Amino acid sequence: MHVPLLRRLLRHYFSTHTLRPHAYFHYFYNMSTLPPYEKRQSGLGLASKEDVLKAARENPDALFVDVRTQDEVAEAPFACCRFVHHSCTVDSTEGLEETVKPHIISFDAPVVVFCRSGRRAVKAKETLEKMGCTHVLNAGGLGDMDYLSKENRSA
Repeated sequence: MHVPLLRRLLRHYFSTHTLRPHAYFHYFYNMSTLPPYEKRQSGLGLASKEDVLKAARENPDALFVDVRTQDEVAEAPFACCRFVHHSCTVDSTEGLEETVKPHIISFDAPVVVFCRSGRRAVKAKETLEKMGCTHVLNAGGLGDMDYLSKENRSA
């Protein structure tokens, strides 16, 4: 829906209520769909889908790191390949190293990080690279990885 039109409709609807209409506008506006993968790819440094698919297909040591919240995981679980979960924020990856380190078979093996949009995965990617992982890929969000169908998975 066109944003100014949505704003007018919400303002009209809530004009007789004590609730502030702009709060609802921001809620609904932020719930809109994410920008396309290609637009987020350059801004967030997302890996190409081909690189992520290659990591999943060709390297059995590849590890997928899910940095979404527990609620996000409960809503849409990830059941592909070898993976580990650790909640992160855009600003903090506290405890990520301790969670991931026992699962890394080789620091040269691909580590694919993802969240909902790719923003939290940027910080997680930096942390994993500082930890010594040499092939870290930001796959964006779980919804972006729909190309990892069952026949493409190594595990």
